[in-house]
Parts: sequence; C-alpha cells; structure tokens
Amino acid sequence: MGTLKKRVRWGLFLLQGAAIAVAIGLFLPKVRVSPGELTAVHAREPALAGSAGCTKCHGESRHASMSASCAACHAEIESQIARNSGIHGTLPPGEAADCGRCHGEHKGRPFAPVHPQSFALAGIPDVSRFAHETVEFGLSGKHAGLECTKCHLHAEDRELPQGHKRFLGLDQTCTRCHKDVHEGSYGPRCQSCHGQERPFPAVAAFRHPDAFPLAGGHAGLACAKCHEPGTIHRAMEAASASRPASVRDCSSCHRSPHGDEFLLRIGTPLGISAKETCARCHSTEKGGFVGPLATLSRTAHAAVGFPLTPPHHRQSCSACHEGYGSASFGGGLDAYPRRYPGRKPDDCKACHGDPHRGEFEIGAFKGRDCLSCHTRQAFAPPEFDMARHDVAFKLEGRHRKLDCAQCHATTETKGPRDYRGVATDCRSCHQDPHGGQFNRPLYLGGDCRICHTQTTWKPSTFTAEMHGRTPFALTGAHLGIGCARCHDAPAADGKAVAVKKFSGVAGECVSCHADVHAGAFDGAGRPSTIGGKQGCARCHGTDSFRPTPGSAFDHTVWTGFALKGAHSALACAACHGRSAVPDARGRTLGLASGTSCQSCHSDPHAGQFGPTAAVNCASCHREEGSFRNLLFDHQKNSRFALDEVHAKVACAKCHQTAAVSDGVKAIRYKPLGTKCRDCHEPRGSR
Repeated sequence: MGTLKKRVRWGLFLLQGAAIAVAIGLFLPKVRVSPGELTAVHAREPALAGSAGCTKCHGESRHASMSASCAACHAEIESQIARNSGIHGTLPPGEAADCGRCHGEHKGRPFAPVHPQSFALAGIPDVSRFAHETVEFGLSGKHAGLECTKCHLHAEDRELPQGHKRFLGLDQTCTRCHKDVHEGSYGPRCQSCHGQERPFPAVAAFRHPDAFPLAGGHAGLACAKCHEPGTIHRAMEAASASRPASVRDCSSCHRSPHGDEFLLRIGTPLGISAKETCARCHSTEKGGFVGPLATLSRTAHAAVGFPLTPPHHRQSCSACHEGYGSASFGGGLDAYPRRYPGRKPDDCKACHGDPHRGEFEIGAFKGRDCLSCHTRQAFAPPEFDMARHDVAFKLEGRHRKLDCAQCHATTETKGPRDYRGVATDCRSCHQDPHGGQFNRPLYLGGDCRICHTQTTWKPSTFTAEMHGRTPFALTGAHLGIGCARCHDAPAADGKAVAVKKFSGVAGECVSCHADVHAGAFDGAGRPSTIGGKQGCARCHGTDSFRPTPGSAFDHTVWTGFALKGAHSALACAACHGRSAVPDARGRTLGLASGTSCQSCHSDPHAGQFGPTAAVNCASCHREEGSFRNLLFDHQKNSRFALDEVHAKVACAKCHQTAAVSDGVKAIRYKPLGTKCRDCHEPRGSR
C-alpha cells in the first residue's frame, strides 16, 4: 500500500515535469529574459516594469530599432539630432542612432546612464575641457573657469530627480543665472555691452554713441557720474516707444546761469534750439568754462539784447564786466549775476548813475528811461519838449511862454535843475484870492484850474452842474439868480473890498427867505423831515412857492384837523380864502375860520341843542356820507324811547317845522312833550 502511494506520487511529479517541459518548449521562442536589473532612473517608471516594459524599449520584434523607442521618451535629443545641434547632433549618423553604445542599461540601480565613458565614446575624453561653443554658447572670461555643476545642477547626479534635466532645459541668456539690473529694458544680450572678460560694472563691450562723444572734460568719467541711479538718466532704462532715445544737452547735467530768453536769443539767428547754444561759447576741450576762454561774438552780444554800437563799440569786456580775464575772476555760478547783471542798452543808469538823483523814478515819468529825454550818443542837449512837459504838467495859455528857469531852479553848482518836487498848483506861484475857502476835498484841494483857465482869470468856468456837487444844488428859480445875490463881498473895515464868501454860505431857505408861516410848521409834534427833505422843502419846491404837486402834506399831521368826508374833496381856498394881493408875509391863502363845525356852518337847529359855539355836531352827524345819515339813537339820546308802535312812525310826524327862537323857524326837536296827551286827544281824534 505504501509502495503504491510512492509510485503514484512519482508519477504525478513526472507528469508535472513533462507538462512544464512541454510548456517551456512551446513558449520559449516568444519569452525574453532580462539580462539584468534596470538603472534607477528607468526602474522608477511604472511603464517600464515587467515584460511590458521590455516591449516599450525593445519593440515587438527582435529586430526592432531601439533608437525609435528612446526618441519616444527623449524627444529633445531627437530634435537635436534632426537639427544637427548639441552633442548628439554632432555625432556621426550611425553613432547618434545607437543610444546604447554610450548609455548602458540593465546594469542595476547603482549604475549611472551618463558617465565619463559616455562622453569619451562621444569624442569628449575630458569633460572639463568640453568645447562649449559646440552647443552654441561659448564660454569666455569668468565663465570659462566655472564647474559644470555651477550651471548644470544635476550634471553629476547618479539618479536624475523626477522632472529635471541633466544638461538640457537651460536657455542661454545671462538673466537665466544673473539678475537683470535693467529689468528687461535692454533685452537678453547682456554681453553686447558687458562682455564676459571684464567685471560686469566695467561695461567693457559698450561703445558710447557718436551723437555724444566722450571727449575733453567728459572723457574718463565713470558711467554713474552721468547715469546716476535714481534719476531719469539712469542706465537702467533703455529707449522705448514711450521713452525714445535722446541725446542729452548741456543743461541736462550742468546748471546754467543763463535764462531761457538769453539762450533763445543766441540760438535764433543761428537756426538752432536754445539747448544747443552752449557749445557756441563754451568748449569742453579748452578746459575753462568762463571768460576769456568762453567767448561771445559781437553778433551774439547784440542778439542777447545789447548791441555794441557807438558809444559802446570801443569798450573792452573788463570795462563793463568787473574782473573779466583776471585771476580772481570766477566764483562759480553764484558770482555770475554780479559779473553779468544782464544790463540793457536802454538802462543807462546801470553804468552811468542817475544825475537827476532819482527825480524821475516816481511821478508822471516813472518807468521811463534816460532815452526819453536824451540821445544815445550824448547827454546834452536834452530832447525834452513841450509835449513831454504836458505829460507831467500841461502848460497852457500864459504858461507856455515861460522860461524853464522860472520854475526849475539849480540848487547845486553846475548841477542839474530840480524837476521833481516843483509844485504844480496855482497857489505855489499865485496868491489865493479866495482865502483858502476851496481847500476842502470837495473842491479837489483848491485846484484853481477847476474854475479858472491858464489863459485868463475871468470869467470863471464854474457851472451849475459843479454847484450841484456842493451841499446846495441850483434848481428851479435859483438858476436865474446871479452869484453875487448869495456870495457877496462885504467891506473890510469899510476901507477895502474883502474876499467874496463862497464857503460856509447857509443853504436853508430861511437864510434868504422869510417864513410866511411864522414857524407854525416847526413846532412840537410837527415832522422835521418828509421824504428826506427838511424845512420849506417838505412841501415846496424851488420852481414855485406853491406846494409841489403830489407833495406829502398831511392835513391831520400839520393842522390837527383831519379832512374826512365832504371836507376831503374841498379845495384849499374853500376854507383858506385866497386874496389877490399877498399879505405882509407874502401869503395869498388866509387862515381857516376855525376847527369847529360852527366856524364854517350855521346852526340849522337854531340853538335847540344849546349855544351854537359849544354844540358838538359830530355827536349826531357823520363827516362821511350825507349830513342826514345820523348817529342819533332815540332810545339812548332822548327822553322818549320809541316803543314798537312809535318806531314805525316817520321822524317828520313828530318833528315838524315851527318857530323855535325869536321867530326863527326850524324843525323842532326840543322841547317836545313825552306824554300821550301831548300828541293825542283824549277822544282819540289823533
């Protein structure tokens, strides 16, 4: 039993072995066995694991080309070969296609696919002496001594980090490794100005443009001297569309003492701009910026505003410009205004002083120069004529015939005459016949020419319009009055004629006219001012003494008697009788008879209500409307109250015309009886 089991086991074992042998025989032609483990950089790729990875690199057939498989992952290498660039592009075609010749595989993880032997097989026995120019980036200067790993960080890595390149992937611009201090303004070709042989700040390859040659005083200057950081001229910014390149002029770097007008005058005749004028007088080669090394031609001297014409044509520069050409001349820009004060040919006083001691610096000739009266060639004789004299003081009439010396005296021996300060008012030469009455500002300080001419003293030119500027304007009847009526000339001690009185003449009506109203309208309670007018002008004008039409005469205010009802429509003469001949005071309207009704009206009641002079008519009658429109109240103002029956009886039924006093007939109101029998018969006949 045991033996049988052993046989069965061996049979099964042999059967299995046979099956395995058959399987190996069937599949051996199709299965490839790896010659060794992949290098680390390939072993980490999931796509290259297992038998599928073999096909990825070796293809489906034994005769497949591995170069195509390598190119599928290393496209950049394939591109180099196609362009004949880089290390791979310079290899013979057969060697470039045989990747495994230089880069071994299946040697295990510790093996580096790129090693010194790889470079040796590519014709580079010493990597440190690699001709970098073969990859289109020659190394010179400081770059030639750099280690490969200074730029190619992973050049010597056994296993290339994921996503990184060993040699490829770098652009060959300076800014790849160095900070661009120009911030991209000058493009990527730094070596076009800086080169690689000398230090970066030396800018060894830069050549200054011919538009601004560095010659004379500009030669040998450090770049930063002109292209200072932090200024608009810094070398950090290149020309662009928004900032076109321009050649700097002298004023861009040097402070100029000249004004814009000066430079413009120099450049205009020469057809150049103001900024181009510096070189016309100053040179960088002469070594001196000021005179006499700086030269100004006579043409330029005239262009800046001072032509050197007679009498200035023979003057030397030092005669006008103190210290010109001497060792002490200079002092920098601060001394320029003193050396060259910018004098003008018409400013004679700048060099010759003012012989008139400033007399013409104020007044009518203020701002005028010496040439207003003198010629350019000679100071005497002056050209001051009558027309110029009229500017300051117009000479008219008799004054035009006077000699200058009569008004302008000489205070110094052989000195000029006094011109400023000579009084021009009439009283400085003529006595004031008015005794100072016109010294007030109202009359322009007493200027005689306001009323008199320079030809003759009489007649005066004082007009009614001018009189209107005084406190008393001439209007109405006053216009026809002669001046002497108001402005008299009283005798002085009875011997001589005194000065006529113009100032201080009273302007009130009562100063010339008697008050026909004897002060009746100036008492207490009377308005002193009506419409801004006082005195007689409150009611009267100057055309006529009669009250002015529409005058503000208020009968109640002025007389205490209000005009109401029928009284308001009456003419003044109805109460104030008019006489054909004025009275002793000149009045034509008389006084009113009184203010009571009885002053103008008779008593129609013939004394029934008491003495006529004492009766108050207004207690029963109104001034407005009809006289018959009574205020009388029978119930209150009589002894007989009207009952319901009597109230309907007409007034005339009881109050009939009868003889009431001394045979005078009138409507009887009193005395009347108040009892029934006084009006009615007992038998009822009435």
